[in-house]
Amino acid sequence: MTRESGITEKFTENKTQGKTFWLPCAQCNLENEHTVIVSADYRWSQDYDENFSVDAESNYQVIRCRCGNILFRHHGWCSENQDHEWDGHTVTIYPKREVEARPTKRFRHVPQFIVDVYEQTILAYNNESYILCAAGLRVIVEGVCEVSGVKDGPVSWTGKDGILKSGRSNKLVGKIAGLCEAGILTSQYADILHEHRFLGNDAVHDLQGPAQRELHLAIEIIEHILEQIFVIPPKAESLKAIRLKGKAKPAKPIESD
Repeated sequence: MTRESGITEKFTENKTQGKTFWLPCAQCNLENEHTVIVSADYRWSQDYDENFSVDAESNYQVIRCRCGNILFRHHGWCSENQDHEWDGHTVTIYPKREVEARPTKRFRHVPQFIVDVYEQTILAYNNESYILCAAGLRVIVEGVCEVSGVKDGPVSWTGKDGILKSGRSNKLVGKIAGLCEAGILTSQYADILHEHRFLGNDAVHDLQGPAQRELHLAIEIIEHILEQIFVIPPKAESLKAIRLKGKAKPAKPIESD
């Protein structure tokens, strides 16, 4: 144990050796028992005055699944992270389990800058950067409006006098309505895009990260919308061209007797 400048540190080897955890295993694809093979534990505290101190602990563990797969587990805790909703503990498993990672879809005919934002959004999701992921979804919606040439759209709101009013807006809410107005999206998909707008608003303005399940569904929906707008129309045109080409084939001459 060392103490310097009000900081107390303590290192312990194999404090949690032999401890077991039940975790999903990417190799055997089971929720299986994992045992700590070796560990290094570090705890520190710092006294700022007689009434306030900060305490933290990190447990670094090499763990082995019953099937033999080896993983690295980090358990962290800090008193500063504690509140009435969270106990301040974090657990991270390395390498990231493939069963948790979301694959990046490959889109044809989607503008490259939207593809770039989409791929970065998936990367943020897989790295549990949920605020960045939600913000990325909003940027994708903005990009869809931009490449579709939609600058505004019809909106309605209730005024201070309680009367329902209508007009046009060049904000994202209006642009999404403009996509529907232009026939690019159905009203159902426009409503869905509004949900992505709300996710992005919370992330960007309030620094509020949505839940993983919420983002998982949001990504699925945005993938379907990208396909509907950019992928399916060219496929439909190709199918139409093939069909018309087939009809245009010259009739086979009738052989005379």
